[in-house]
Amino acid sequence: MKKRFHKLLHFVFITSLLMQMASCTDAASSKKSKSGFTETKIASLPDNFLGLIPYEKDFILAGVNKEGKQYLSFNGKDGPGFDAISPESIVFNVKSKNIAYIGQKDEKLVVVKDTTPSPEYSGVGDGTLVLSFDGKRIAYAVEQDGKWKLVIDGKDEPLYDVIGGSPVFSPDSKHIAYAAQKDGKWFTVIDGAVSPQYDGIGGLMYNADSSQIAYIGMKGEKFCVIKNEKVSPEFDGFGGMIFSPDGQHFAYAVMQGEKWFCFIDDEPAKEYDMIMEGSLVYSPDSKRLAYGISTDKKLCVMVDNKPGPEVEALYTVPFFSPDSKHIVYIARKDNRQVVVYDQKMGEKYEGIGGNSIAFSPNSERLAYGVKKGEKWQVVIDGKAGREYDQIGGMIFSPDSKKMAHIASSDGKTSIVINGAPKGKYAGIMSKVVFSPDSKHIAFFAGEVNNCFMLVDEKAGSKYEKVICGISVSDDGGFEGIALKQKVLYKINWKP
Repeated sequence: MKKRFHKLLHFVFITSLLMQMASCTDAASSKKSKSGFTETKIASLPDNFLGLIPYEKDFILAGVNKEGKQYLSFNGKDGPGFDAISPESIVFNVKSKNIAYIGQKDEKLVVVKDTTPSPEYSGVGDGTLVLSFDGKRIAYAVEQDGKWKLVIDGKDEPLYDVIGGSPVFSPDSKHIAYAAQKDGKWFTVIDGAVSPQYDGIGGLMYNADSSQIAYIGMKGEKFCVIKNEKVSPEFDGFGGMIFSPDGQHFAYAVMQGEKWFCFIDDEPAKEYDMIMEGSLVYSPDSKRLAYGISTDKKLCVMVDNKPGPEVEALYTVPFFSPDSKHIVYIARKDNRQVVVYDQKMGEKYEGIGGNSIAFSPNSERLAYGVKKGEKWQVVIDGKAGREYDQIGGMIFSPDSKKMAHIASSDGKTSIVINGAPKGKYAGIMSKVVFSPDSKHIAFFAGEVNNCFMLVDEKAGSKYEKVICGISVSDDGGFEGIALKQKVLYKINWKP
């Protein structure tokens, strides 16, 4: 565990396809811009400004106060000043709007929740600072006299030799578990209760309704799975475990001797030569289970205990459609890449974008990117579209009738809607968003010092930087935040 953070705070502007619109309540003035856009001034950046950190619909400002100390500000509330703040330590709960981080004061460390500082500590465990799902609770590990203890909601837990990794809150935020070591032995501490001892502990996880907890215990070279204090037999290897989305089912992969098999709700399934580590996946309705296996030197994916086509390698974990009726994954066959949809192999390609596969919201349509030679195409409903130098950002409209993606050729970037390219831009600087009624589409485009929001190809005013990208507003329009001449503006577009 790291005792101190010596790295000074260096924040930079972040522009990402995954960043969304920031919200702010201190709007000062607004004006109607061209093409139906409304521009509202929300803040002027101070001279001691260090940077902005976007978190979906919110952002955090970092600055230096009059005493020369670094501080963070969120929703107009400034936190305490420090000699340095660790950017890596920042934890933000998007739903509850709570923030926690670690600051350095002289040779001591302080944990801040929102604007409230903790006592000073000689060390804070790296990666141990966590907030509960509801944002009301906080936990972190601190050093005391060469030992470590967890601090939960301001209250000290017992001292141990080591605190292992991040504490885990249950989804309902009522329970907390962590791994600790004392006198060379590991154990879990769950709501203050200490488990039996093991040589190692790992994989702490709660189920969806917080009624069950599972983890791995090591005894020498053996593994066992512990769920709600029930201990499995000892095994020679472990390949992953998972609760179903509804929390009512539990599966894990283990090795005994030279064979691998799954336990599904405590019942062992068929043996195989190998089960792919981390490949276990439940369908959204929790009724179906898939995982990759190898037997007799043949590799395939098991779905509902039935094998799929033989392949040479798996490039992605299987995943299900929103309605749980369909399953898809990328595999290798004849040294080419192929999409396997509902256990049927499609056309073979030189490459397939592993992060490009997208189901439509109604689960009836599928899109993915494929490579032919030096060009890329998007396959929609089994049909390949135009060729481009690069593609990405695939998204279906809420009504599933439209599919949009980003495409680049000859140094210019376009938005492609149902196969037809729209516009030519220096770059796309946010993710692409459809309106709830599927009639409109919005994104930021351009480049640094010359970017703008577009809705249905109509552009708003120019800005220097996109702070956070596009989000759907409460009235069914779009919102975004951008910077121009040290002023933050909220841009709105209404249908």
